[in-house]
Amino acid sequence: DTNDISYVQVFRSSDEGIMITDGDVNLKYLVATETGDSNYRLGETYAGKIQYAIAWNDEVDGGEAFYLRETSNVTLANVTVVGPGTASGFGNDGIRLRSTTGGKVYNAVVTGMPGFGIEAQEIVPTDIDGASVFAYSHVYDNVERDDSDGNIFFTEVSFMNSENAIPGIEVGAIVPTSTAASGFDPSTIDSFFDAASFEGAIESAANDWTVGWVKNPDGTIR
Repeated sequence: DTNDISYVQVFRSSDEGIMITDGDVNLKYLVATETGDSNYRLGETYAGKIQYAIAWNDEVDGGEAFYLRETSNVTLANVTVVGPGTASGFGNDGIRLRSTTGGKVYNAVVTGMPGFGIEAQEIVPTDIDGASVFAYSHVYDNVERDDSDGNIFFTEVSFMNSENAIPGIEVGAIVPTSTAASGFDPSTIDSFFDAASFEGAIESAANDWTVGWVKNPDGTIR
């Protein structure tokens, strides 16, 4: 599809890593590493879909890993966010839902944030059928799990979120020890998405699409 982009890494950008405003381009297999501001800024009227995306900051004081802004209406699936750790003293946050029209995130893993793991603003989440969705995801080992409006992501059972750690995904590491199975198949909401019923961007060490071309934070090739 001419409207699809895949296999892109942004490495050590001094500002945002990937910034999309307007349109409906769809993207897969993305990595934004060590960015000086948001790893992914998705705003204005952008209404595309993204699957298999990694935000990874190890030693950079960045912004939000994923920042959904303005009137964007984005759907994300299979996302891994790994920050520099709670003791880093930095200000990085995980996923910030700030669009006035909504945004949906499924099968995400968020850890190592010196700020919030997940934030909800503008639209207060209600349930899995609402305009603002963060579901079938794990959020753990962050300074703050959520802001006050995001608390419902963990108290409303339909979102199916957990605070349990996924072994292998931690500060400095993005591959689970074994597949973190999810009860959600993103292909059921749109044909763009693969049938990836697991949490995070990488299924396992045996199925790691980053090997051979993606740079680790220290610059070595995976």
